[in-house]
Amino acid sequence: QLEDSKQRTKDLERKLRESEERCIGFQRRLAEEEAKNAEHEENKTQMEETLDELNRKLKGKKEDLAFQKAANIQLLNQKDAIEKKYQDIRGGDFISWEWEDDSGRWQVYGDVTAHQIERAWKKHTEGPRGNVSVHFSLAPHDYVVHLQEMTQTNLAYNRQRAIRRDVTPMSIRPPTRWNRDDVPKDRLVRLDEEEQEYDDVKKTFESSMPRPMALVRKIERVQNLTLWQNYEMAKLRMARRNGFVAETEAFHGTRETKPDKIFLSETGFNIAKAREGVWGRGSYFAERAAYSNAYSHPCDDNTRQIFLAKILTGDRKS
Repeated sequence: QLEDSKQRTKDLERKLRESEERCIGFQRRLAEEEAKNAEHEENKTQMEETLDELNRKLKGKKEDLAFQKAANIQLLNQKDAIEKKYQDIRGGDFISWEWEDDSGRWQVYGDVTAHQIERAWKKHTEGPRGNVSVHFSLAPHDYVVHLQEMTQTNLAYNRQRAIRRDVTPMSIRPPTRWNRDDVPKDRLVRLDEEEQEYDDVKKTFESSMPRPMALVRKIERVQNLTLWQNYEMAKLRMARRNGFVAETEAFHGTRETKPDKIFLSETGFNIAKAREGVWGRGSYFAERAAYSNAYSHPCDDNTRQIFLAKILTGDRKS
């Protein structure tokens, strides 16, 4: 009986140790789980803080966007109001305000200044005939225009120059060959090979670009009403100032600059964005297509593009 009792005791002790080991193992796993939970809780807290920060930033951006949209609407309303007033002032005519430089040539005021002067002119002509004046700034100087005397005075040096108001009937219309429905859209229009314009341009190109050097894949006409009207107004000014118009056609390559940066803009060939060349900064044109081919723009379809542009040359030298 004693031996049996000892054996049962040993069995109980063994079972107790096993239970203790299982308990320790469970406690260890419990501690690990608690550590993981604590880490998860910390991660959760960090994620919640990050989310709160993102929500704050998003709210700020939404407020900024709403403010910007409101500002854009306000600016658009101001632009529409100014354009309407300007159209009311101009009526059906193109009005240009100009000042005389030291060489006797007439220089055009910018749109904002011209608008100020034109509004004052309307007040001057429709109201009592007083000496209406306009003050404006063109850095770094301040000026005043007296409409009674038609003079501009530099307030720093008290120097006067003559000014004038030039009115040209707004009769500039796009060429008849333009698609009338597409006139408001600035874009390229692909010419049909049967059109006379296509044949004329192709002959001009091939006359100075031998056929083995290049083949004409397509010819596209630029339809940009703003550029066309600006060009026609420049022709009118040249005719009025010089008594003749020196106009020709020439080629121009844009290298890596995409041509649509030019033909979809409101300025066209912009000297402010031109490179320095042999004769200084400017847009350079060539009478021979073969010369401009060296500056042609590479396209994605393994073709190249160049412009054939109408240009006003003024005084020309060979």
